Amino acid sequence: SEGHSPQRRRAFALLAGLLMTMEGLTLVESRLALINLYGLVLGLLGQWAWIRAGRSPHPSCWRWLAGLALGAATSVKWNWAGLWLGLLLWDLTSPIQNPKPKIQSFSRLRYLGLVPLATYVVLWLPHLTMTGESFEEVHRQLWFTHQSIAANTGHAYCSPWYSWPIMARPVAYFFERSGQGSEAIATTIHAMGNPVLWWLSTAAVLALALGWLARRVPVGAQQAAPLPTHTVVPFILLNYLTNWLPWALVSRCTFLYHAMGMVAVSALGLAWLMAQWWQNPRDRPLALLLLGAIALSFWFWLPLYLGLPLSPASLHRRWLLPGWI
Repeated sequence: SEGHSPQRRRAFALLAGLLMTMEGLTLVESRLALINLYGLVLGLLGQWAWIRAGRSPHPSCWRWLAGLALGAATSVKWNWAGLWLGLLLWDLTSPIQNPKPKIQSFSRLRYLGLVPLATYVVLWLPHLTMTGESFEEVHRQLWFTHQSIAANTGHAYCSPWYSWPIMARPVAYFFERSGQGSEAIATTIHAMGNPVLWWLSTAAVLALALGWLARRVPVGAQQAAPLPTHTVVPFILLNYLTNWLPWALVSRCTFLYHAMGMVAVSALGLAWLMAQWWQNPRDRPLALLLLGAIALSFWFWLPLYLGLPLSPASLHRRWLLPGWI
């Protein structure tokens, strides 16, 4: 985040970390040790390493790490290639935002092309050695398996991609009910986000997109000259789109956990706006108010993340939308 004060950069980093500690979906995935979290962490590590390379006197080491991490993320699940694609598009277009000299095309091909691809292939070798399958055959089988999975009507917890920004359909991983009458107890583990954080993050991305467009769309008869825009905003917008819109091409049943990359990026968007408000004494109360609302929301829905027992009435109070049941 060059071009902004160190105070805002620190506030941005701290707020981003704080918001993610109160994100319910990542909490559930990590507590259950599901592989989606590994893809997210590796993908974000790759993005961070690539950005770090631009500020390091020894960028090659960081670019190697970026390529290795992004290839490993894609080996977890193909959808984590969205973080690789978002970084690639941002790096290709960032000279428009920031005129500083950029990495040469061959180096980009090496570190964002060959290194991730080689890493992906190498990580498949143990499986191929044990099973005797060929790399091409196993990927052909994977592709046809995904094609044969039922569309969005095939599973009770299918969640179409266009519903993810409002978190319309979480996934119930576990449910158990015991006791009768006033002693009835319900226990559930829901793969769902922190509702207030989720909706505020979606609104933040929309606000950033509108602000970015307002600086570039011609006004009246005048051609609007592009105003300086920090590279953070295009980075957030591109990564949000590359981790969301490709799912529009997928006909199989999708689930809310497929939105984890999109959610992490949208939380960055909210943290970026809140860091700006934090630097302004007049706007700081707004940032504090939002943080308080997010914390209260996290506490209220925490029993659904941790599988804590609730009375049926308490559980129903936490189902704000019909699709949350």
